[in-house]
Amino acid sequence: MTSVARLADTPGLRAVRASLTPLTLVAPGPGHVVLQTASRQDFRRGNALHVDGAVQPQELARWRQAFAERLGHLGGIDHVEVRWETDASFADAGTYAQRLATAAHELDLTIERWTVMALDDEPRPVVPLTAGVEVVRAGRDEHWWGVRALRISDAGGDGGFWTWRTDQLRELATHGRGGAWLAYRYGVPVGSAGVWRDGAGTAAVDDVVTHAVHRRLGIASHLVAVASGAHREAYPDDRLLLLVDHGSDAERLYARLRFVAVGTVWGATAAGSAPPGRR
Repeated sequence: MTSVARLADTPGLRAVRASLTPLTLVAPGPGHVVLQTASRQDFRRGNALHVDGAVQPQELARWRQAFAERLGHLGGIDHVEVRWETDASFADAGTYAQRLATAAHELDLTIERWTVMALDDEPRPVVPLTAGVEVVRAGRDEHWWGVRALRISDAGGDGGFWTWRTDQLRELATHGRGGAWLAYRYGVPVGSAGVWRDGAGTAAVDDVVTHAVHRRLGIASHLVAVASGAHREAYPDDRLLLLVDHGSDAERLYARLRFVAVGTVWGATAAGSAPPGRR
């Protein structure tokens, strides 16, 4: 049986929580914290359970029940979102993932696996493979409209949700909790990326989007390098992290920018009709 020691710290889960505003209540429980955003019950990231130790396959049913007990009183919750973390010392992750998937299938859950990456040095500069690209930090209404439009083009769903979420990110930026950067190509917003900090030493690169028509031109790499460099200069003591789908092209892309894998965030999820609210 795969055995995983209880974690002393969960930097990946802290990165997930870095872009939450005070509208999300973070409350402790035995072996976990619960995130509750009563005003937006369709916000999956903000209505979730974060377990502070690794979840064994036979424990999935218990944690699904704990999610229902802690969040079931909110009538609009129609998803399941339970997350936990293992660090880089964890061996045999492949077997663990297979056992999780088998147990999750019996519970109508899906297992998600994200690699947690940390910036190991100054980000490597990247020049886009096309002319006419300019990166600006969001500061005006039209910038935030661009952020919202790119999120809708990437994830779809309810435009009202993305208006709300963009307003939340703008509030974080206004209060010194990070910022969003936009890439314009010939004056049109074609990509965005955010860096959000929890004020306790962790910052997260998040919400990286490139419009489908402008992908594979190095725009996302350029954006992340610029945003990461700006944050590192402003907050040199923050640990800068990001989460990417395990084994994805994005993981290899960020490795070229000098991000290194430091752990894994796992999830047992069931999607409702709401937007995922993760990226």
